[in-house]
Amino acid sequence: MSINSQGTAFAYGDGGGTAGSYPATSGRFYTYVWEDVSTSSNARVIVMETTNAPVSINTVSQLPTNSPVPANQGVTVTVTLSGTPSTQENVFLRYSTDNFATYGTLLSPTTGAGTASQEFTIPGQPEMTNLQYYLLQRPFLLCVVIKTLLTWQR
Repeated sequence: MSINSQGTAFAYGDGGGTAGSYPATSGRFYTYVWEDVSTSSNARVIVMETTNAPVSINTVSQLPTNSPVPANQGVTVTVTLSGTPSTQENVFLRYSTDNFATYGTLLSPTTGAGTASQEFTIPGQPEMTNLQYYLLQRPFLLCVVIKTLLTWQR
């Protein structure tokens, strides 16, 4: 198995499965993410390495704070992390105007990338647009639902 690359491991119900091995570096941190599958089947797995202890999302806020948002006005989403992330850690914002029927648009931070406070700017939308967004954090690949729906008013 390679570090920071998705692989496959067999999930035994008795815990006797093997996922291969990888070279570990002293002083580094390793995060394991396993796909939840039934016993005796292949699972996707990834082992991710970071130089520092992983950080988590502490708070999320947005301006304007309420929906509906005036037509064509952008929304600024501010994310505060528990500390400064390793260079291997990233936070992204994904948004969609079709309830994620399609993949949605992925945004990198507008300001503060690599710091404990990061801002994202969702572009203004036409009136009566419904928009959903969530945050993705790497290396954890966690999805944190922050706001289920924003509507741009007439």
